[in-house]
Parts: sequence; structure tokens; C-alpha cells
Amino acid sequence: MLKTSIIGHLGQDAIVRHWNGKKAISFSIAYNESYRDKDGTRHDKTTWVNCTLWREGDTKLASYLKKGQLVFAEGTPVVKTYVSKETGEIKPDFQLNVRQLQLLGKNSNNDQESEESAQEPELSPSEQAAFPD
Repeated sequence: MLKTSIIGHLGQDAIVRHWNGKKAISFSIAYNESYRDKDGTRHDKTTWVNCTLWREGDTKLASYLKKGQLVFAEGTPVVKTYVSKETGEIKPDFQLNVRQLQLLGKNSNNDQESEESAQEPELSPSEQAAFPD
């Protein structure tokens, strides 16, 4: 099985969705890359990855996944395509079916609510199995 690991910041608060009786937590992660071209000019590139974490039970984890939160996600990559509204071209859409998720740091906002949301939630034994240390 192919696995992909990403460390980045959440682009929005997580959303709980329901499909055919199953629950999923959806969120996006942005990660940055930078490089210098042959002239020495620095270029920065931000890549967005849409993520889905399937849940059988409680989805309270979603309340801790807030915009700006630094996370580590590992899972199976999925590449889908879509048609660009601007150019009509077929473009790839990289997605990640998350199997492991860890909160890494404080939320990028500097208020008390952010510090509370950055703490790891108390998970039930079934949730702990889904998120090994």
C-alpha cells in the first residue's frame, strides 16, 4: 500500500459529513515548498491537499481541527480530476484518505480559544486505536 505523510496547516475548520450512514471528517491541509531557480530567485509554492478521515463513531475530533492548526496526517493518496472553470482543462486533484492524524502545535491565532483547541482531545479506546502514537 502506498502511504503519504504531510505536515501542514489546516486551511479551514473541519467539517463532519455523512455518506450512506458513515461519518467522515473533511479538512484541507496547506504545505509550503520553496526553491531557487538558476538565477538565484527564490520561489515559494503552496500546495493544498483535501483530506478525509472516516469515522465509525464519535466525531468530536473535528472540534479540535481549526483553521491554522499545525497537523501531521498520514494516509493513502487518491488523485481525481476536475475540469477547470477558467480554462476548460482537465486538472489533477490530490486527496488523502487519512489513517493517522496528530495535532502538532498551537493554532495560528494567538487567543485563549486557540490554545485550548490545540491541546490533544481525550479519545475513547476505539479512537486511540485509529490514532496510534
